[in-house]
Amino acid sequence: MAEVYLAAQRMQGGVIRPVVVKAILPHLVEDQRFVEDFMREARVAAMLSHPNIVKIHDVSVLNGRPCIVMEFLKGRDLWTVLTRLGDEGLAVGPQAAAAVIAQASAALDYAHRKRDRKGRPLDLVHRDISPHNLFLTREGQVRVLDFGIAKSAFQKNRTESGVIKGKLAYMAPEQARGRDVDHRADVFALGVVLWEMLAGQRLFARDDAFQTVTAMFHDEVPKPSSIRPVPPELDAIVMRALERDPTDRFDSCESLTVALREWLAAQSPPQEEKLVAHLLSRSVPEADDQEFYAPDRPVDPSILGADSSLIGVEAGPRSAIGDEGVVAPRSSSSPRLPPWAKWAGLAAGLVVVPFALTALFLRRDPPPTPPPVVEAPVEPAPALEEPQVVQVQFTNVPDGVTLVVDGEPLEGDTLELEAGDAAHHVRAVHEGHELWRYDALFREDAQVELPELTLPTPAAPEPVVSEEAPEVSEEPAPRRRRIRRTTRRSLGMQLDLDYP
Repeated sequence: MAEVYLAAQRMQGGVIRPVVVKAILPHLVEDQRFVEDFMREARVAAMLSHPNIVKIHDVSVLNGRPCIVMEFLKGRDLWTVLTRLGDEGLAVGPQAAAAVIAQASAALDYAHRKRDRKGRPLDLVHRDISPHNLFLTREGQVRVLDFGIAKSAFQKNRTESGVIKGKLAYMAPEQARGRDVDHRADVFALGVVLWEMLAGQRLFARDDAFQTVTAMFHDEVPKPSSIRPVPPELDAIVMRALERDPTDRFDSCESLTVALREWLAAQSPPQEEKLVAHLLSRSVPEADDQEFYAPDRPVDPSILGADSSLIGVEAGPRSAIGDEGVVAPRSSSSPRLPPWAKWAGLAAGLVVVPFALTALFLRRDPPPTPPPVVEAPVEPAPALEEPQVVQVQFTNVPDGVTLVVDGEPLEGDTLELEAGDAAHHVRAVHEGHELWRYDALFREDAQVELPELTLPTPAAPEPVVSEEAPEVSEEPAPRRRRIRRTTRRSLGMQLDLDYP
């Protein structure tokens, strides 16, 4: 187990940036196996550089406690968003749901394809995708969090036979059986999350682990459209991702991403970032942030060591919309499973605190006086190699089309950037409409020819994201069911999982 802190990090030149520190609890420092798993998470996450994966700034030991220093994200995890909507009897609209999963799937595809410095594939599988580990930022980005139980090709021999790790309600059947899994297990988990976003209810989660496993293995999976309005094309994407036989699913997260983005492009919606940002602002207004991020108490100063660059640390526990965003409540005749809000209490008991926890305790009283700044000695930075600059020229760009690279408009048709392992995202935009998307790594000079793009004629009006509250049915929200947690020995396996 670990705790999470909001802190400020002093860098060279006196620059200070907000960060999140994830530190092992003091009583677990002597648990060698736990420390190894924790540091493996740090090593895995530090190798990943993608706009939709949380960034790791540093891995350190502060006063004897291993810590991961991560970027500070302002927003909320998808679980909180769904809980808020569930309180109103609402679900996420089809386009917003597809936009969230498309970004998450693109991030996982990058992780699945990642190679080490010797060019060997890592065969990385996240194994713990759920709404808790998908974070929505105010800027409209989705970040995949918590690679704490991720598995790579070089760690398969560490898996204990019959031990299941992850959140049971989002596992692929082969993972729930304790078998070796590949990237298609993450495809299945994304399918479960997408289904639940569209349906506004849980898919496999039941009152206890045994019932959940039984539902996962044997219950018929209804189409989301049987519960709420969902287009048939999106229905088909969800159901393919949820195939119990891995060979019948999308063969990769890349295939899932392409299917979702092709469907989104056919709807002529706002760009993905606008859909995600609007989903977050509708369910969790930005006005809530001032209280949500306010510290309730200062951290024990023992977290800071004499050589620490962290200052002003505060403690904290873990803690859509229009037609494209919120869907009205389902009819009373629809099948009902436990609503989101009823499961929220279980989320607080998860064993490993995910990266999403940039939040602090909710403030009940005026915040205390901030702790004093801890000055740290500054060591001279090692000499840095001159970064290699590459040029990427884009050709066949129609008049009136703007290229947007990593969210910034490109002036002209030539891009200059530093070579590296970070994926860059290029979009061709015309009058607010995305016509083409291209993701790539650029390690040397390159020329990219755009396909023949058809400009809309006449130009479609700029999509408008409604600021008005959606119409909500007067029908009452589904009655919540009391949750009890038990373990059945008849499972024939050891369950080491985060439930739900």
